[in-house]
Amino acid sequence: MAQKMERAFLSAVRNNAVEELAALIADADFNPDVSIDIPGLRDEFGRTAVEVAVDSGSLEAAEMLLEHGVPTGRALLYAIDKENVEAVKLLLDRNTSGDEAFSGGIEMEDCAFHPEMTPVKLAATRNNFHILKLLLDRGFPVPSPDSYQWTTVQTSRAWLTAYRAICSPSLILLTSPDPFRTCFRTARALRNACWKREQYRAQLEELADQCETFACELLDEVRDSDELDTVLEFHHEEATDKDLHCGTLEVAVEMEQKKFGSHALSFEYAVKLNSGDLHDLLDSKAAQQWAMWQWVLFMVAVAILHPFLTILNILAPTTKLSRVMTIPIIRGMCWFFSVADLLIVLTVEAQMYRVSNEEIDKMVQNIPTSGLRLSWTQAVIFIWMSGRKLYSFFEHSC
Repeated sequence: MAQKMERAFLSAVRNNAVEELAALIADADFNPDVSIDIPGLRDEFGRTAVEVAVDSGSLEAAEMLLEHGVPTGRALLYAIDKENVEAVKLLLDRNTSGDEAFSGGIEMEDCAFHPEMTPVKLAATRNNFHILKLLLDRGFPVPSPDSYQWTTVQTSRAWLTAYRAICSPSLILLTSPDPFRTCFRTARALRNACWKREQYRAQLEELADQCETFACELLDEVRDSDELDTVLEFHHEEATDKDLHCGTLEVAVEMEQKKFGSHALSFEYAVKLNSGDLHDLLDSKAAQQWAMWQWVLFMVAVAILHPFLTILNILAPTTKLSRVMTIPIIRGMCWFFSVADLLIVLTVEAQMYRVSNEEIDKMVQNIPTSGLRLSWTQAVIFIWMSGRKLYSFFEHSC
């Protein structure tokens, strides 16, 4: 008789038969012939009545059971697993004791979830933004992979689950003041952990790629140049970490985030940064219509003028024409042509240098030879190397 009543009770819970459920609860409370332990009632899978109701989507039945004092068990996990926002709200409103209230009163071996599973972990792995926000607003803790030791299978799985959770785009957006850097740091930590956890390399690589992809998707949301500059130049002024004093793109390059660094907007920003004041000219409609020979002519002009621009920058660095050398792309081109000049002079010197037979005989006989005359190529090489040394000295001393 008791088993029949329990089956009828659980059937009413599954079917959300509120009237039948209310009658059964009243019989259990007031009829001495009915012996149903509602708080301790379990189905064949070890679930409490509230867990059965939530898993079945019977919210009215779940609310009635909660009012009757039936323990929630791990009902919140079932609600999150079903991504039922209303059920999550109901359970959160009925419990004020925090995270522990949703895991007490039930043996872990009777639960369908991993022993280390928490509401935030499960919601993050489901990437449900609304449920995550509800949980975080109620003070549920954010998982930390560093809190787990690799001593048992249980803790190793909990470590991997924690990383799956913190890689959730929704959790990153809700908890991080700078989602880009959070993605970069998490991706690097995952790749660094691959050699330690070879058995999980595939999963770790997948999670790292997920973080990099999410950072690129965030960058895709940029709408104009001002937003792009703000995003890629952003840094925390109060941060103590040395990488946080760099811009977003610099941090991405430092942490070897190849997807982000090769993103079209990152490349466009780098071109703008390197072209400096020339960016507006090079990006103008007229410049975009230049033919190949016009671009070649521009480079030839820089190649011809680079000695004069360099000398002018040294002698009169504040003049308007000298400020052209502050443009990274022009400075880089001048440096390239300067090195090319040195190589040409070295080649000429190698071809011009000759030792006569008379001088060779004197060297063999250990007879002092007359001093060699300084050629113009040797003078140019000496000046070039001296200038390079002085530049390096002043660059490091400033």
